[in-house]
Amino acid sequence: GDPGPFLTQYAGIVRNMPDLEAAAAGRGVFSFAAERDDVVRRVPAVLAAQGVALPSLAIETLRVATNTPTVLLRRDAAGVSNLVVAGVEIPTDQNANLWLHFTRHSAARFVSAADVLARRAAPDAVRGRIVIVGASAAGLFDRRATPLDPAIPGAEIHAQAIENILGKALLTRPHYAVAPEVIVIGGQPRRAVVPAFG
Repeated sequence: GDPGPFLTQYAGIVRNMPDLEAAAAGRGVFSFAAERDDVVRRVPAVLAAQGVALPSLAIETLRVATNTPTVLLRRDAAGVSNLVVAGVEIPTDQNANLWLHFTRHSAARFVSAADVLARRAAPDAVRGRIVIVGASAAGLFDRRATPLDPAIPGAEIHAQAIENILGKALLTRPHYAVAPEVIVIGGQPRRAVVPAFG
């Protein structure tokens, strides 16, 4: 079935410069919204912008790294159940979000771009690895709270998403859990409102 109605919807999208778009092996969306308490607990695996389904940076990075032509998104009556990249099934919630099993911020995940460009970094620091190039300066306002850290760079959240997928460490919650939770807790389930951008 069509997963579109279950995907997080954005009214618009800001794209790369045309030359970068044309040269890219893939294009992944790097935006994600925090929960009501401003803590990031999950990131979209796939979202929709202007009615088009788009993979996240983590999913698109894995697709390109494995030279896979497509991403398969599966849904059932309750919503999206999982997606498949390079034959690997990745569990999602009903809205195609990944529930991350966060670890604490780790300086070991980072290599200075200046050191790489000046050839001061050891080649093995990046050889044979998936590398996300991102900025970590506080003034760029791309620092996010996670359940374990008050502020980490957004690029590290994407890195942790890839680590979770490759290490099969994603948290899962069955779709049918909503009904028992509502019965036990009482009241109505609430949906988070995700702001659109563009």
